[in-house]
Amino acid sequence: MKDSKKLAIEAALRQDWNTAVKINETLLKESPIDVETLNRLAFALMEKGELTRAKKYYKKILALDSYNPIAIKNLGKLVNIRPRAFKKKLESTSLNNNNYSPIDVANLFLEEIGKTKVVKLKNLAENHIISQLKPGDEVVLSVKRRGVSVFDRNNTYLGVLPDDVAHRLVQFIKYGNQYQAFAKSIEKNSLTVFIREVKRSARIKNQPSFSNTPLTYLSSVRDEAFESGEKPSVSTLEELEEEGEIDKEQEEEST
Repeated sequence: MKDSKKLAIEAALRQDWNTAVKINETLLKESPIDVETLNRLAFALMEKGELTRAKKYYKKILALDSYNPIAIKNLGKLVNIRPRAFKKKLESTSLNNNNYSPIDVANLFLEEIGKTKVVKLKNLAENHIISQLKPGDEVVLSVKRRGVSVFDRNNTYLGVLPDDVAHRLVQFIKYGNQYQAFAKSIEKNSLTVFIREVKRSARIKNQPSFSNTPLTYLSSVRDEAFESGEKPSVSTLEELEEEGEIDKEQEEEST
């Protein structure tokens, strides 16, 4: 059974929903009340457009576990979906088994120097959770005491940002920057997210969110200062630290 579960998860990660349905149906015969199998089967059916069957299995999950977050979220979606309209949309937008159009992807994952970054998460959640995601699903960045954790829209833990990226974002968020993040690539034991800066604080308006340059004056800013003989009108994180605008909690965390 363990190997079959692994195959079911791998099929979902490939978005091979026909295979995922078959494997999970076989697993369900062996263990009719296994909630993880029921969730995988219901999700695969939903992705195939078999909404009535998906609803049936999500309701069965809630009969077994009334607080199951995945079933609650997806059944809530299904209740508000018109089957014919959903199936038509599914057929018209599917490409290589992915339920999104190339135009949507091009816009969503459009890279901008200094404003976007593709990041591979660390300390991942289990594969059966990761496999519930699709490219383009929005995820939530949550600043914690020592880093940035990533959750899905139902507050299910997915992973954490690498320390270097997290350290940078924690500081920028403190000054008022805002970010959005989306699942970009979902594979076995691997989840990559696309992060986009959507608002930059005026206090650090000349500091790019994503750069290989340390959090200090960029070389171009230093050149400007030398050429003009004046200090350029730009706030850096170091300047703000000198002015005492970083609270004591952040200073303690960095030591």
